[in-house]
Amino acid sequence: MQIVYLSARPAVLAETWRHVQTHMSWITRALVVAPASMLHDFALDGDVTYISDEELSGRPTAQITALDHTSRNTWLRHRLGECDAVEQTFVMSDDDYRPLRTVGSDFYIDAEGRHRLYYFYDLADWPGRSTSYDAAQHLTFEMLRFVGAPHLAFGAHMPQIIHKDLFARAFETARTVTDKFLLCEWSVYGNIALRADRHRFADPQPFETMCWPQFIHEWEWWITPTGYAFENFYPELYEPGGLFAGLSTEVTGDPAESTRAAFEKVDRWTEFGRRTERFDFGNDIANPWTKQSALRRAYFATLRRLIPLRRHLHL
Repeated sequence: MQIVYLSARPAVLAETWRHVQTHMSWITRALVVAPASMLHDFALDGDVTYISDEELSGRPTAQITALDHTSRNTWLRHRLGECDAVEQTFVMSDDDYRPLRTVGSDFYIDAEGRHRLYYFYDLADWPGRSTSYDAAQHLTFEMLRFVGAPHLAFGAHMPQIIHKDLFARAFETARTVTDKFLLCEWSVYGNIALRADRHRFADPQPFETMCWPQFIHEWEWWITPTGYAFENFYPELYEPGGLFAGLSTEVTGDPAESTRAAFEKVDRWTEFGRRTERFDFGNDIANPWTKQSALRRAYFATLRRLIPLRRHLHL
């Protein structure tokens, strides 16, 4: 099967592709969409095809770069449904979605041949208000509600399997409502495709992404992951003072070593989530709450001392 990436980070994608080759061997081909000026920087092993952002979109570089990150990705990806280089069934991914363990094709296709999609929220309840990503979630919800489609959030920061024909039809439906591309392409597809051809899909599944959000409790989960099959890769987590400092970003060829390394990351991530519940950030891990600020650390230390009192009052 083919996997399709948008990328402007050759080194990150090269590592991700090695993770996929190791843990998702049923994916044998890749299509990489990248800025024309960067295509020569990509050199992935195996059966890989490259096309430029400009070729895919039919737009000049200046028009592409003028868009915000979210609109640019959606604008580019919506053309995949019309691109001859894209196969009829493909896996769509970002360059930083990495399998943590063996992920078989049955993770995406059930015994009846139906596709499994993975969601992490209901767009009606998305709490964010501050970024273009947040704005896209809200506009996508309003569009989906307007056309009478469900509105689960499928932008779960993990690869998703795609029917090319339904992908094209989903964006045709969206364009009957709005010409804006500040939309979540994953949710446009997932919800409109489910409504259009329900028998081709199994029931939507809870997401299985570690590091979405980057740290547990950065925002409240709407549904708890059922496990961790994928890592939403953040390079800074591997830097000195990062949560995964000392661990390699590369996949190892030794299955036992690879399994232990993946679990070490899951252990560190979930343990820091439990520490966060106690306001126990310490000085050892760079995180969004203390931000290496002595004042913030003192504030949370005070709150932490109040936790036993709170528990005593509940008793």
